[in-house]
Amino acid sequence: MKFCHFVNKLVASVGGVILVLYESSQFYENYIPKYNDHKYIMDNSYIPFSTFFILSLSFMFLNIFSPSKNSIANSFKGLLGCFLITCSMFYFINQVFICSEYANEESSKLRFSVYFCVFLFLYMFSLCIESYQNLSFTISRNERKETGTMKVEV
Repeated sequence: MKFCHFVNKLVASVGGVILVLYESSQFYENYIPKYNDHKYIMDNSYIPFSTFFILSLSFMFLNIFSPSKNSIANSFKGLLGCFLITCSMFYFINQVFICSEYANEESSKLRFSVYFCVFLFLYMFSLCIESYQNLSFTISRNERKETGTMKVEV
């Protein structure tokens, strides 16, 4: 179970940075005049690329450097994870549309696009698990606090 938790944390932390690196390598395609050939994942008008870049780097650094016993850091990681889940869901839906267009055109890029779609789905799923663990740990830790009187013997 610890190995699965490690793999999940690794995919959730580094997956966003891998997506950012992939997209930064694809920026040069905007300047090449091609017709319907430069479709890629960040051609999405709903979420700007800079927002996803900042959120994914913040989530990665919080996962690496924050202690797991800090409830404020866990809450913030859970909140950032929720935002990243929303961003990755939009990007996943956009990539599914791109895959369907490649399938209609019978393009040679279909296989790579499907692999990318599967990676986005796994990234979104691992973010869901990681955010659930961060938020449930915070809630369960706050519920364990017992209220009442303390007896002090002198």
